[in-house]
Amino acid sequence: MARFQVIPEHVVKNEELRDKIVELICDNNFIKKVPPEISTCEQLVRVDVSGNLIKKLPPGVVKLALLEELNCSDNQLKVCANTSLYPEGELIIRCHIANHF
Repeated sequence: MARFQVIPEHVVKNEELRDKIVELICDNNFIKKVPPEISTCEQLVRVDVSGNLIKKLPPGVVKLALLEELNCSDNQLKVCANTSLYPEGELIIRCHIANHF
């Protein structure tokens, strides 16, 4: 089974496509970086980048107004997003951040 090393750029940089993305599931690959353009995918409700090699998430990902679930477990994260980054009155319903090495 082939595994991605990057999130395909056309997914987050194509304006027409990114306005339609509701879920981004890129779990269990070899992805090292989440592109900052993910924060322009304003319709995202669920992001799963678990089981990769990610060390840092772009700060804009936690500011997505419709985001309900963020799974970034089993990566190499060194920093967890500060709760002050969340817009007032809006919360991510489920945030999985377990098992970082």
